[in-house]
Amino acid sequence: MKSVSENKNYSLSSPSDQNSVDIFKGEWSSEFPSKFNVSVGGPAGLFEDPRFYWAQDNGLSFERKRILELGPLEGAHTWLMEELGASEILAIEAHERSYLKCLITKELTGMKTSRFLFGDFEKYLENCESHFDICVASGVLYHSIQPLRLLYNISQITDTIFIWTHYFDEGVLDTQPSIKDRYLDPVQLREGSFECGGYPFLYEESAENDAFCGGTLDHSVWMKKEDIIQFLEENGFTQFDYGFDHPEHANGPAIVILARR
Repeated sequence: MKSVSENKNYSLSSPSDQNSVDIFKGEWSSEFPSKFNVSVGGPAGLFEDPRFYWAQDNGLSFERKRILELGPLEGAHTWLMEELGASEILAIEAHERSYLKCLITKELTGMKTSRFLFGDFEKYLENCESHFDICVASGVLYHSIQPLRLLYNISQITDTIFIWTHYFDEGVLDTQPSIKDRYLDPVQLREGSFECGGYPFLYEESAENDAFCGGTLDHSVWMKKEDIIQFLEENGFTQFDYGFDHPEHANGPAIVILARR
């Protein structure tokens, strides 16, 4: 049992990894593999995410690669990519509690080739002069207010993009009334000469909720998957693989896009 002193900022328990993860008890999204001997009750198996093994099966090697990861959440994918041989990972997280969970994950799992930075990755990309072998954007595009701009900036720093994202699909709205009611009026997105529709989407949770892990405002802007693909094509990406396309996903249609030049 965790023992806490009268000052809640101190622990009186014998030091353990479980104490570390319990700092954020009830807030974890992912469950650690059993070999780490901690329990957090996270609902998602992100440390053994099949989407990354799918990418490998489609010719994407993480071995000896320099990777930029946008929005690592709790560091589960970061750890997995290290396990798959990545030589260097820079992971940028803007949510302070998620960032601290990443540091706990790094310490607990013994990650050695990854570095976590706290801040806005969109601002990092705007000024980035580095080139990365792979950019991993899993669970971030649909949280952006300017998704086209984000895609453009990613396209400037890598020739290989791994995306998992929700997308707008008018054809399934009537089967998902809880999702349909959260869309605002469409807007027009533009980046350079490319234009397409954008679909503002309201968050159900408040960004002030400690467990919230969405964007920085009360809404984000979703895109149609065909517009995502067309924009990447116009920015030089020629090889595409698609997987895990789930139009009926409980949180809105979702897909993995692996794009390469």
